[in-house]
Order: sequence, then C-alpha cells, then structure tokens
Amino acid sequence: MCVRESRQKRGHSKGGRFDAPQIVVGLAMTRDGFPVRHWIPRGHKVDVTTVERVKADLQG
Repeated sequence: MCVRESRQKRGHSKGGRFDAPQIVVGLAMTRDGFPVRHWIPRGHKVDVTTVERVKADLQG
C-alpha cells in the first residue's frame, strides 16, 4: 500500500459510486479570476462543516 492510499478517507459519493476514491477541491478566487486559497476537505465531512471552515478561513 502506498502512502497516499493509507491517508485516504472514504466518504459518501453523491453520484452513488463507492468503487473509486474521490477528491473534492474547493477554490476561492478574486472577481478577476485569480486563485487566493484552496481547500481539500476529508472525505467524511458534510458540506455544512466544510462551508463553515471556508467562511472562517476567508474572514482572516
């Protein structure tokens, strides 16, 4: 098993797939399209928790 596989957390797929790992990437951009921050949440987090973290991170 490689290091990457040992760090993976299985989450619920909204598309109904459980046979392949997923990666969700969040990206905050300026109005001009420049990226300013990114997030890769763990697979077992619900959307509400992820949005709360992003809002808190962007307030700083």
